[in-house]
Amino acid sequence: MVRLEPTLTVKVIPYEGEALSSFIIRAAHGNGARVEWFMKHYRRSASTIIHLSDISKLDYVPENILNLNLLEKHLSLAKGVLRQMSFINILTHFSDGSKPEDSRVMRGLIRKTLAYCPQCLVERATYPLLWRFQGMDYCQKHRTALMQSCMKCKKQLMYSSIYLMGFCPYCKSRLASQVAEEKIIQEPCINESFGKVKIMEQLLQFNSVIMNSQRLARKIIYVASLNAKVAELLVGDLLGISYENLLQHARGTMSTKRSIHLNVILNFLYHTEISINELSNLEVPVDYKERMSHRNVEPDINLYSCSALWCSSYAQTGSLRSTKSGFKYNQNRVLDFYVFCYECGCEYAISEGKLRERSDFIRGYSALADQPIQDLTWREIATYTGFSLAKNKRIRAYFTVRGIGSDCSFIYEQERIDAFLKGIQDGLRIAKIKEWNCWETEEHYFCYRYHIHVMRAILEKVNAKPPRKNKIETERLLISVCEELLDKNQKITNPVLLEAVGVSMQTLAKWGLKEYIDAMKQHQKKLLYEHKIRALKAEIDTFFEDRWHVHMKMNEVYQLLGYSQSQLCSYAPEINTYIRQKRFYN
Repeated sequence: MVRLEPTLTVKVIPYEGEALSSFIIRAAHGNGARVEWFMKHYRRSASTIIHLSDISKLDYVPENILNLNLLEKHLSLAKGVLRQMSFINILTHFSDGSKPEDSRVMRGLIRKTLAYCPQCLVERATYPLLWRFQGMDYCQKHRTALMQSCMKCKKQLMYSSIYLMGFCPYCKSRLASQVAEEKIIQEPCINESFGKVKIMEQLLQFNSVIMNSQRLARKIIYVASLNAKVAELLVGDLLGISYENLLQHARGTMSTKRSIHLNVILNFLYHTEISINELSNLEVPVDYKERMSHRNVEPDINLYSCSALWCSSYAQTGSLRSTKSGFKYNQNRVLDFYVFCYECGCEYAISEGKLRERSDFIRGYSALADQPIQDLTWREIATYTGFSLAKNKRIRAYFTVRGIGSDCSFIYEQERIDAFLKGIQDGLRIAKIKEWNCWETEEHYFCYRYHIHVMRAILEKVNAKPPRKNKIETERLLISVCEELLDKNQKITNPVLLEAVGVSMQTLAKWGLKEYIDAMKQHQKKLLYEHKIRALKAEIDTFFEDRWHVHMKMNEVYQLLGYSQSQLCSYAPEINTYIRQKRFYN
C-alpha cells in the first residue's frame, strides 16, 4: 500500500516582495485554518511552543519557529523561497557569526507596528517585507507617506496582533478604504529614502560570501582613502560610525565583538553609489591591509578634521597637516602621530585611530566660551578651566589675538612678526626668543607666539636630529671626561657631563652608566675631603710653629681656619683632635 505524503489543498503563491508573516496569514486562511494552528502544524520541532504573537518574528528569525522546508514541500514551492521573504539573509551575511536572534545588525530597523499604504492594499491585500523596514516612510508606487495607525480607532497596529490581512486587529475596520487626504511627496524629500529602499532590495537578494565586520570595515576605509566625499562623511560621523570605531573593526581590536550596523552599510552604499555586489568584489590591496592592521603605521590624516568650533575648517577634511616633530611612543608603546590645523593652529595627536587635542585650546574654549575673558582675573579663569597659570596665559593670548571673548582686537607690529619668523628660521630656540627685550610683558610675547604665521613656522620647522650615540663610545668618552675633571680638580656635575657626551641622563641610566657617575662623584668628594684635611693640618702646623705661645687662646686657631669648633665636630672631628695634640706638645 502506498502511503501518501500529506499536503495542502490550496497552493498559495507568494507575491514578489511580500513579507513571510503576510504570506503565512494568507496561506492559513486560504486552507481554512487559524493562523496559530497553521503555525503549530509547521513548527520547527515538537518542543517549539507557538503563540500568535510569534507571527511578528517570522520576518527575521523564521527558522527558529517554522519548518520552512516542509512547508515549501507541501505548497510545492522551490527550496529557499520562504527564507528569502524575511530579513534572515541580511542578518546572516553581515553578522560576525552570532545567532540571527542575537544579531545587532538591524537593531532598531525592524518595525514592531504596521506602516502601510491604503492604496496598495486596495490593489492587493498583502504586506510587503520592506514595510517593516524603519527607513521606508513613503510608498514608492503612489509617492505618499505610509500610514502609521488605523484611521478609525487611531491605534498603532502591532505586528504581533495581526491575524487577518487588510483589517485592523482591534476595531476590525478595513485598512484599504482608509485613504486620508492624499498628499503627494515631492522629489527632494524622498530621494534618499527611495535610494536606501532600493539598496535594501539588493541586500535581500545578496547571496555572495559572508561579509563580516572586519572585511566590511577595511573596504569602507579603503574607499574613503580614495574618495574625498566619503572621507568627509566618515570624519563628520555622517555614516553612522566614527573612524576610530571603524578602524577597531578593521583591526579586530573591539573589546566586545559586534557587527557593523546596517545603517552604516546603507549610508555608505547610498553616498558612494556602489552596489553591494561591487563592494563584495572589491579587493583591498595587501599592503593597505597591513597598514590598517599595524598599530604603529602613520595614519591617513585626510580621514580627520579640526574639532575647533571657531576654526574655518571645522569638521572639514584637508586642513590637518603633519608636524615636523614626528611622533613618539605613549605609555602603551603605541605611536602618537602629531598633526596640526593649518587654519587655526590647534595641535592634535592621532593614536590608534583616535584624534586627541594636545594644545588644550578647545577645552579652554568650552570652559570660557560664554565668559568675558579679558575681564576675568587669573584666579577666575583657573576656576573655569582647571588649568595652571602658565597654560591659562597661553589660552587667553591665543583667543585675544583672534578676537574671541573680547570686543577689541590685538594690533600687531609687522617688524616683530618678521623678527620672530626669522629667529625660527635661523634655528633659535623659542625660549631664547622669549628672552628678547622687545617684549613688554609675558602676555605680549604670547600674543606674537600664537600668531597663526608664527604657529605654522614652529610646527612646520624641521628639527635636525643628531646622529645616534654608540653606547661603548659614550662610555669611553664619559670615563675620559670624569678623569679629566678629577685631574683639573673641577667638580663633576650632571650638566657638565651631559654637555660633554651629548646624551640625556635617561639614556645614560638606561645604559647603566648612572651608577658610574654616582661612584665618580663620591670618589671626587672623598678626594676633595682628603685634600681639605691636608690643607687644614698644614695651616695648623704653620700656626703652631710660627705664631703660637702659651698665653694665646685656642679661638685664634679656629679663626685662622675659618671654622668654629662645633662645625669641625661634624665636618672634620679629626682636626679638633689634631689641634689638641699640637697644643699639648707645644
